[in-house]
Amino acid sequence: MAKVYLSFLGTNDYVDCHYVLGAQESPLVKFVQEALVGFCCRDWTREDRLVFFLTADAARNNWEDGHFTDAKGSPKPGLRRRLQTLNLAPAIEPVMIKTGRNEADIWQLFQTILQQMKPRDQVIFDITHAFRSIPLLAMVALGYAQVMKNIKIDGIYYGAIEALGPVSEVMQMPPAQRRAPIFDLTPFSALLDWTLAIDRFLGTGDARRVCQLARSTVRPILKETRGQDQEAQAIRRLADLLEKFTVNLSTCRGREIAESARALQQALAVTQYPDLLPPLKPLLYQLHKTMQDFTGQTMRDGLRAARWCLEHNLLQQGITILQEFLITYFVSQSDYDPTEKIHRDLASQAANIFWQEIEPAQWLPLAAAHPEVIQRHMAFFQRHPQLATIYCNLSQPRNDINHAGFVQPRPAATLARELADYLGQVEALLQTPGSGN
Repeated sequence: MAKVYLSFLGTNDYVDCHYVLGAQESPLVKFVQEALVGFCCRDWTREDRLVFFLTADAARNNWEDGHFTDAKGSPKPGLRRRLQTLNLAPAIEPVMIKTGRNEADIWQLFQTILQQMKPRDQVIFDITHAFRSIPLLAMVALGYAQVMKNIKIDGIYYGAIEALGPVSEVMQMPPAQRRAPIFDLTPFSALLDWTLAIDRFLGTGDARRVCQLARSTVRPILKETRGQDQEAQAIRRLADLLEKFTVNLSTCRGREIAESARALQQALAVTQYPDLLPPLKPLLYQLHKTMQDFTGQTMRDGLRAARWCLEHNLLQQGITILQEFLITYFVSQSDYDPTEKIHRDLASQAANIFWQEIEPAQWLPLAAAHPEVIQRHMAFFQRHPQLATIYCNLSQPRNDINHAGFVQPRPAATLARELADYLGQVEALLQTPGSGN
């Protein structure tokens, strides 16, 4: 895992100034790159790289020596020479680019930026002298490289000498007063990470990336405060509970879904929406409203879990959860223990016996050995025949999806429609409305 500093060089004759980044202040320098490399790359090794994107004009004006002269007429050294005087270990690599005057040039520039980032690189990007649309292009390239090359963005910086005023005024200032801020734009990259993570969660129910971002943000705070920061603690707990809840759904942990839902619901109810992570606020607000549908009632929570799966395109899980919670309901209504396998098997067989009108002589051995249990279930199904029908009908899409569509396959869209239809019917029969109704 190497480090790479990426920067664009412009064509102007820049004014010497001191650059300030946090508590760090550079000596008087002409190029912002001198300051940033000094701030960020002092301890880098030969495995790391300093990459500078140059147009032909930038190379002539500012990379090489002598294009500009000082007040005495002496040639000014270019950025290459100034960097060499810093005696840094990383290689200094100029990369020629076009000025981006048409769409083809822009696409080529995108590819050039991308090529300079190797898999798992830790990247610092200086966009101070990026021309016109290049800052946007750079952000897109960074986001793309995060996904395709698993890079890590360590910093995005912009040296704002214009914050001191017009160049003509800055030149009249005493050098000691020329203190230009460097803006740390890295949080905007983090915001893009949050955007993608939240979009993934809302679309698929996969909370892992959201939880990773939350934990990575609060980890240094908890380390610094020795675990005493209450807001950071609350965020870490919410991340743990959210991940547990969504994993329970994606793996159909029927016994744990209701418990993890209640724990997450309680944590959301007592947690103030954190100022520490503004991107998390709207997600937590939406999640809080969603979790209120979980009430602690077994069947209601099971149906809500199935609808969550439907809303997040977890069709296999939704079908499985709906059918298994129907069995739980059948067993409970007949006053048996729904956690015992024998009673779940008997309830399932009873539903099929009722639905197919199977004669006792043709019952499976387990049902034949427990006729009194079967009869109790049959009495329940006499009062609720539609529930038995729905339960048995669910076996077809469940078997289809569990056998990967190799046996009596139906289209994927049909599976989604069947889950929505059967779930809606059960909600109506049990008077348990879902958020989709």
